[in-house]
Amino acid sequence: MKDAHPHQLFMKRCLDLAALGSGKTLTNPTVGAVLVFEDRIIGEGWHRAYGKPHAEVEALNSVSAADRHLIPRSTLYVSLEPCSHFGKTPPCADLIINVGIPKVVIGIRDPNPLVKGNGIQKLKEAGIEVITPVLKEESSQLISAFSTNQHCQRPHVVLKFARSRDGFIGRHGERIALSDPIVNVLTHRLRARSQGIIVGRITAENDQAELSTRNFPGRNPFRIVFSISGVTDSSLPVFNNAAPTLLITNNPPENLPQKVTVIPFRENLKGVLEQLYSHFKISRLLVEGGKQILDLFLEQSLWDEVWEISCPSLLKSGIPAPKINPKLLNRSFWIRENQLENYRR
Repeated sequence: MKDAHPHQLFMKRCLDLAALGSGKTLTNPTVGAVLVFEDRIIGEGWHRAYGKPHAEVEALNSVSAADRHLIPRSTLYVSLEPCSHFGKTPPCADLIINVGIPKVVIGIRDPNPLVKGNGIQKLKEAGIEVITPVLKEESSQLISAFSTNQHCQRPHVVLKFARSRDGFIGRHGERIALSDPIVNVLTHRLRARSQGIIVGRITAENDQAELSTRNFPGRNPFRIVFSISGVTDSSLPVFNNAAPTLLITNNPPENLPQKVTVIPFRENLKGVLEQLYSHFKISRLLVEGGKQILDLFLEQSLWDEVWEISCPSLLKSGIPAPKINPKLLNRSFWIRENQLENYRR
């Protein structure tokens, strides 16, 4: 960010810190904060995990004993509006007021109805100078899942599929690996940032899918299998004990492992998503296929972004890839011979 305003430089640091919490904060947002005295960062922190101290608390706690007298003369930068309500932790707005910070620079307002400007208002009423927004677009994208949660009361839904250069995602009854090992690392990174991964019954069977994050550091999310007819083979890898598993079906089979939780479908995908968010705290859901389940989310407009991986392979025939409106393309880049396109609604 050459020649950027100091506010933007310090906010960029907040965003970099916040990203360290991706995939770990569940239904809480990822937030970063830095405390600055005369262009020197004297404290910084981020929201590390759900239920843990917020970024502002971490930043203040990180200030050395030698610098603590500088807190009432410093500026606090934070990527998201400080909370003003009691949740898992006390209100950060109250903490900022109590320690005497005179100026706060905020990336964006909090979309949570319990906050949504109340934190800013509380700071201003206490005589604190507030500057916002700063790097609004970048700050918004960082908490895109949290915003979806707050506005829709469901997970942020990410569709991911790989297709051949001629537009097919596979063939019926076959397991075909289209993307290469390096691209698979990106896929597992997407898994590590999610709290749930969902596939259809056929994909679970054909791919012998384990749905783990074995190729990228991170906690295994909920494995979710979608099957109207029910899954008959309880020995599938997806039903091992590596991670909790959910089965969405109207016809649960017998002899399922005890750790598998059954969720009725009742032809209401939106209701299932709301349950995944409210009961299982799945903030971000990765949909990995196959064709039937991808189309279901697309047809019901229950998606927020898409990752489409175009691979160099040619299949010449098979299952057509979903069609995504090209006007929604957010970014595109290449990994070796694979083109990755990210679409956002």
